[in-house]
Amino acid sequence: MFALRHPQRLRSLVLDGAYPLAGNEYAWYPHYAPAMRDKFNLACERAPACRSLGGTSIEHIAPALALLRAEPFRVRGDLGGGRMREFTADAGLLATLMFAGAPAYASVRETDAAARALLAGDRLPLARLMAETRDQVDSRDATRAPARFSSGLAAAISCQDPPQVYDMNLPVPPRLEARERAMVQRTASAPEAYAPFTLAEYRRMPLDYAFVDECVLWPAPAPGDAPLPLVHTDGSYPDIPVLVLSGELDNITTVADGAEAAAHFAHGHQVVLVNSFHVNALPHARSDCGAQLAQRFLADLSTGDESCARQVPPVRLVPRFARRAHELDPAQPSINNSKGEELMHNETDVEQLRMVTAVLLSCADVMAHATQDGQQGAGLRGGTFRVKKSGGGFRADLAGVRWTEDVPVYGYINWRARGGQVHAWALVGPADDRRGYLDIEWRDGVSEARAIINGVLDNRPVHAQAPAP
Repeated sequence: MFALRHPQRLRSLVLDGAYPLAGNEYAWYPHYAPAMRDKFNLACERAPACRSLGGTSIEHIAPALALLRAEPFRVRGDLGGGRMREFTADAGLLATLMFAGAPAYASVRETDAAARALLAGDRLPLARLMAETRDQVDSRDATRAPARFSSGLAAAISCQDPPQVYDMNLPVPPRLEARERAMVQRTASAPEAYAPFTLAEYRRMPLDYAFVDECVLWPAPAPGDAPLPLVHTDGSYPDIPVLVLSGELDNITTVADGAEAAAHFAHGHQVVLVNSFHVNALPHARSDCGAQLAQRFLADLSTGDESCARQVPPVRLVPRFARRAHELDPAQPSINNSKGEELMHNETDVEQLRMVTAVLLSCADVMAHATQDGQQGAGLRGGTFRVKKSGGGFRADLAGVRWTEDVPVYGYINWRARGGQVHAWALVGPADDRRGYLDIEWRDGVSEARAIINGVLDNRPVHAQAPAP
């Protein structure tokens, strides 16, 4: 909009997560659901354990969706720090989890496995994701300070710039009638538009994620007031260098949306960052690549070498959720000890190697759900963790975190914000029945990385390795 209104003030433009202001059926957000499906399916294709199941991730999730439609259930979710959430787990909330991508990384990392766990009678993994989703999709700042986030400004942008499925020049009552007619027609003409969800399930998402209902009451003029004029988008786009950054797994501002936005500019150039989510030049992104490209473009009007956009590693999916450690695949015995010396014999047994897997997945689970400095979180099946900034990354202190019911983990994890070395020191078992300790290291943000585990369990040395979690 700034480019259309003030073209003379622009030298260049970076759009980080872009969507066009108009287009074919754009008011219905036609790329939204296909990109959501691609997000889960691509992540599964690139994760060996998920790929080995056959079919697509959406096909894995579909039976859980059918179960939620038939048997929604009440949940009381623990977000840690005394924060509890009570809600009904149903198809609409699953849609919110999958479309909103909140929490972004954990939702893709875990939804496939959590849906399979639900079918096996284990509700907890999916219920936790839903509890976190309900907490994170409320975009308002906790203080309700409009300087930090203004719901009014957000509505003004969403309701005045792009088109709607109803005429925004209508007064509110006939606008409501027009909306309902549009919904009936859409259900009949495009019943699969938001598959695997129905239009009715899609509309149960929060207004600023479903979009199509967000503006029906905005603005609400006083009786007799003329409607506010809408912004027209038929102006000329400036002839300037434009960089559009798009995350391959971003279903909010999709790759297809970014391509359409770039096409409006004679010198528009889109870069797609593989295995990346929504907005990629800010600190929460999966790599530094987006920030580097944006900085280089603003300085030189050229991105230069874009190879980093193809090097973001795949999301490491949870292979499966398990209530007990004996259900997990064992880690692999290592031929070297912690000093790198070759071992003549490795006496670690299968039970201990399954326990190693449980501890490793416990550490990865904490990292996936640690979202901010000072956070007090809860383990999947018990225990707590506390997160704080440490150097250029984070440290999480674990107090009896249970990813499986039978392996509580104490200790700490240190990791960098965007990849790098991860180090965990884990005391295994409760204080009155300690099984031993494990020292764990792996390289995060690197494809096909391996975790190296050394320690002692049940008074026997442990030397093992496993795929980085």
